[in-house]
Amino acid sequence: MNNIRLELLSEEHADVLFRFETDNRGTFEDESFSRHPSYYERNTFQEILEDLVEEQGQQLHAMYLVFNEEEELVGRVNLMKFVSEPFLKAEIGYLIDPTHQCKGYGTKAVRLLLEKAKNVYGLHRIESGTSPDNVAAQKVLMRNGFRHVGTYEQYIRVGEQWVDSSLYEKVLD
Repeated sequence: MNNIRLELLSEEHADVLFRFETDNRGTFEDESFSRHPSYYERNTFQEILEDLVEEQGQQLHAMYLVFNEEEELVGRVNLMKFVSEPFLKAEIGYLIDPTHQCKGYGTKAVRLLLEKAKNVYGLHRIESGTSPDNVAAQKVLMRNGFRHVGTYEQYIRVGEQWVDSSLYEKVLD
């Protein structure tokens, strides 16, 4: 267990990723943020995927799918909002299928992506934000050497209310 591999998002992943997103819609929207209902329409999803792949080519982000040893898609782990010199930083985010949570996949996927952040993308710093209530996500970050640096109050709108965000960082050098 815990043998995983990361695969850079491509248009070839459209079907498996669409199924992953729609199957886990309720959980992901509860754990992170809700998406517009059109995101879950196949044609719109395809357009979004094509845009994401194109933006990867422009080094705006790097989106990876997490596959386990049985070749099941168990999650996503992403580097977003790349910032070049003089900062050389990005934000990390991840989602693990609820049926595969608490099995170490998130911790391992973040660890593998941190290696890519440094060795492939030449980044110096990685930042992340979680809901103050999402202890599991915070544990994944801390197991990977992140440290808590503060809290943004009323940072993101979820539904009809503003919620805080706990901030974490890791320097890769």
